[in-house]
Amino acid sequence: TMQLAFSDTGTAIYLPADERGLRRMVMVDLGGRTDPVFGSATPFSDSNDPRFSPDGSKIALSESAGPIWVVDLESGAPIKRSENGFYPTWSPDGSKIAFVSSRSGNPHIYIMNANGSNPRRLTSSPGDERSPSFSPDGQWIAFRQPVLRGKVLDSLLGEIYKRLAAEGIEIPYPKRDVYIKEMPAPPDGKGGR
Repeated sequence: TMQLAFSDTGTAIYLPADERGLRRMVMVDLGGRTDPVFGSATPFSDSNDPRFSPDGSKIALSESAGPIWVVDLESGAPIKRSENGFYPTWSPDGSKIAFVSSRSGNPHIYIMNANGSNPRRLTSSPGDERSPSFSPDGQWIAFRQPVLRGKVLDSLLGEIYKRLAAEGIEIPYPKRDVYIKEMPAPPDGKGGR
């Protein structure tokens, strides 16, 4: 399976699997030129879910539901940011990374500062939660939770979809599987989520 992500400038990063199933992280620019991110093989046993930082200078990725790494694209230096997680995604301002972790049992949504500090769990439902994604203003996180269903939930999601659609925000998942979580106010109480 090939993993793929795009930067705002159109550069793609992907992790094609070779005949042995090992992946090598490669960048492709708009002209079609390819460059490996690392001089040799990717220094991870199995890297997944690559995501560009908003400024395009770094990539967050997970390693088979193990650590979350941030790779500086200029130096190629990987830095471990979390011992356990997958589906990392950057906040619009690049200050936070949301991710999924099973450290407390079922997969739940967590958030941490981009430097790996202050990790905290955002969700606590009994179901599995997947694929976090920040709203453009960074105040909300949408995620999938395919286990929970019901008329009340569908009604609530219908209202959320109407509100997001009115703001021009489209979510590409069936409405029954998407949940929205407001970002908590920072401890300093100054807003700026």
